[in-house]
Amino acid sequence: MNGSRIVGGGGKLIEHGLSQSGRYLRMRIEVADRPGSLAAVAVALGELGLNVLDVEHHREGLMSLDVDEVELAVTVETRGADHRDHALAELRRRGMQVRVD
Repeated sequence: MNGSRIVGGGGKLIEHGLSQSGRYLRMRIEVADRPGSLAAVAVALGELGLNVLDVEHHREGLMSLDVDEVELAVTVETRGADHRDHALAELRRRGMQVRVD
């Protein structure tokens, strides 16, 4: 590796820096539990220029969900605080129930 060193735990430092600069966004989105709902969210995120880093799909164990709903825990990278704020406002304008973690 040409004398380079890898320092353990650097991922958390990078994550913290991205979060502090508004470039790292964790959110929860409630959607209908039917075919195409996850795809619709993915399309919306792409249209808004958000880079998806992680998605978790939760169907059980959440008291806030109706029987026909699921929660998506989504982590995305943005271009900064303004982009993050615009994306959140636009997702909500499109009728998505979004909570920021």
